[in-house]
Amino acid sequence: MNLLRATLGPGGNTAKAKGFEMPVPPAARGSAGEGRKVVLGIRPENVVPPGREARGATHHLELTVEIIEVLGDEVVIHGRAGEDTLVFKQDPHRPAAVGSVVEVQLELDSLHVFDAENERRLGTWNLLPIASTEH
Repeated sequence: MNLLRATLGPGGNTAKAKGFEMPVPPAARGSAGEGRKVVLGIRPENVVPPGREARGATHHLELTVEIIEVLGDEVVIHGRAGEDTLVFKQDPHRPAAVGSVVEVQLELDSLHVFDAENERRLGTWNLLPIASTEH
């Protein structure tokens, strides 16, 4: 999973990392206040490169390609946005070049928001009671 350190903006609706800002998924909005340190988590399959259809709400992000791993039927790209690196998969027939800028879409419904201090996931799912394992 790609892990990006960020700080929540007003109302917990946005997250600002070093070099970019993005919306927080609806499920995690309002669960934390402005200035809270968070870690955003997004899996490589939810970083959508050009030529592939994204699902649901997205956020546009430009990445500068630093490393390309050719793995036969897929290419793994390591790209930089600000001070953060994101890894994603790309079609081997459309490989990016090192140093080029690639416009990707982050699938917001697949973005995880974690508290940077206690590592707990933020969002409405934290309001559900934990089932007891005692019998």
